[in-house]
Amino acid sequence: MRKASLTPSHIAGVLLLLAVIIVGAFLIFSGPSQESGRTPTPQSPEPQPPTPIPTENTPLPSPPRPVKQNWVLLTATRGTIPYAVHSTLAGLLNDTLREYLALTVQSVGAGAVESTTSWDEGIGDLALTSLNIVYQYSMEVEAWALKAPKRSNEMSVIIYQFPVIYTVFVTEDLAERVKCWRDVGTVGGKGGEGVYVPPPGTGPHPVFRRVFSTLLGVRSTDLEQHLNLHYFPFARLPDELAAGRVKIIWGAGDVTGPAPWLASALARVGYKMVAVPPCADELERLKLHSDLTLLSLDLTPYNVKTRDGKTVIELTVSTPMGLLGSTKLSKEHVYQFVKAHFANCRAIEEAVGGMRGFCAWGLELNLRAFKTQSVYGAKVHPGTALAFKELGYDLERMGILVARE
Repeated sequence: MRKASLTPSHIAGVLLLLAVIIVGAFLIFSGPSQESGRTPTPQSPEPQPPTPIPTENTPLPSPPRPVKQNWVLLTATRGTIPYAVHSTLAGLLNDTLREYLALTVQSVGAGAVESTTSWDEGIGDLALTSLNIVYQYSMEVEAWALKAPKRSNEMSVIIYQFPVIYTVFVTEDLAERVKCWRDVGTVGGKGGEGVYVPPPGTGPHPVFRRVFSTLLGVRSTDLEQHLNLHYFPFARLPDELAAGRVKIIWGAGDVTGPAPWLASALARVGYKMVAVPPCADELERLKLHSDLTLLSLDLTPYNVKTRDGKTVIELTVSTPMGLLGSTKLSKEHVYQFVKAHFANCRAIEEAVGGMRGFCAWGLELNLRAFKTQSVYGAKVHPGTALAFKELGYDLERMGILVARE
């Protein structure tokens, strides 16, 4: 039998059939489905190059700068230590922090009580305060005994900037009769020699009440029944002193010397005054108060001496003065504000007389005051805590209360 053989025409036919089959299969599997409601399979996205990992030579994007804010700083009247400090400081910090802040200083009264009260009423962003006023505000005593503070739940301390230091001054004829502060209760008792106390609303006024109610064992509100107290504006003191209507002064000053009103009074009588330090047992009683601190007082700038001829009082009552604000203030802006105080301390010392030596004692002043105020629940602003942490002090680990953002 003869075997069939493939002719060229047969081979061409087979190849043509295979080509048709291959093309058809390609069209079926690559084209859209003919079934109703079905869509083509989506194509896979093009592979993207991996995100480069930052190295030391790869610059990181800078965080956005905070929006510049305008703050009103409430402080005491012209001619006072706080006004001099804050007006000068505002000019310096407005230049240093021009990308962050613009500070406007506004006088609202005689001292820390009125400034803190104005802040409580919603006026201003920062307010002059002091350690003893923070105590009174937090505990709702003294000036706030009859009215509940409106913003106590958001009050925080921003920074303490300088101490005010207090002591008693008497005319020379009383020097042998007033050897300790409690002697004021006898010599300046009801019907006795006139005792001048700066008027209510000023920082020295509540400190005087705190001190002498403790030493005389009477209520603060009853001091008028035990002492011949005189309250009048600072400007009248030189004439009243020269006329002999007051012979005992509750005096105040800062690290550079007496307050301007006290300097005028001392000069009016030719500096014929004697400084009276508290006695040792009085200091023991006063140091128990968590709203007071104790510092030394250089009498040389006052041009007076103690009864024993000394030009330094080793320890006397002091209150750190500074600024409070709302916890709602921007953490970043408060951080920059506090940081500027310490980063520019040399320039601040040169520009602001009341903060002379701030580089040496500024940190310690704040840390001591922060610890003291934490005893009665007063808190530090979180922006302040951030600035101190950068300086190497973790306030919360130190037992200092810090407000929440």
